[in-house]
Amino acid sequence: MTAIGLDFNLIRQRHDLMVEVGTLELALDALKQRREEDRAKLLPQIHARMQKLNETLEHLPA
Repeated sequence: MTAIGLDFNLIRQRHDLMVEVGTLELALDALKQRREEDRAKLLPQIHARMQKLNETLEHLPA
């Protein structure tokens, strides 16, 4: 694979991760409209996924 191909793959990977982070942020906003028991169940799952995504983003080359 060429350097351009590698660069594009990293850009695409970063983009995909950032889109997923954005989706999770929207989900956090939407939780405000949910019942308390739904929020209590979903909030830890969303935060855990967000943490994994952020850790992955931190380890990608700039």
